[in-house]
Amino acid sequence: MIVVSDTSVISGLVQSGHLDVLQNLYERIIIPNQVYLELQDLNVAFQQKLALDWIEIREVSSTSLLNELTELLDPGEAEAIVLATELRADLVLIDERKGRAIATQMGLSVIGTLGALVEAKEKNYINSVKPVIDILVNQCGFWIKPSLVERVLKSVNE
Repeated sequence: MIVVSDTSVISGLVQSGHLDVLQNLYERIIIPNQVYLELQDLNVAFQQKLALDWIEIREVSSTSLLNELTELLDPGEAEAIVLATELRADLVLIDERKGRAIATQMGLSVIGTLGALVEAKEKNYINSVKPVIDILVNQCGFWIKPSLVERVLKSVNE
């Protein structure tokens, strides 16, 4: 399975102490160079996590599509979507609504941090989604629409 990730999913799971969720679910994640740079800018803990052999960094080659998407999205999201299309990825991990909408319009399958957590609970990689959401919101500065949190928790019987 080819999985490409944007910055927010990885950064949130690193900050919450749950990056292993991605490795358990997908075994290997590919990130574009811009996402790598954005993650490196955050702190040293990210740099250490990115040295893991299951996170692969790749350059995008379609500059025309990249230029088009960069006008609409932040650079990391744009590169993630371009790389996902170039690799014919099975899945792209993006949290931001606009990036998700564009990726979906381009025929990509998309989930975000909450989708990964739901899948991790379904596969028994984590016991509960709510504590991770609480960490993301209260300690990591993630903003998640309360109605979305409610729907997600209801879907996993929490």
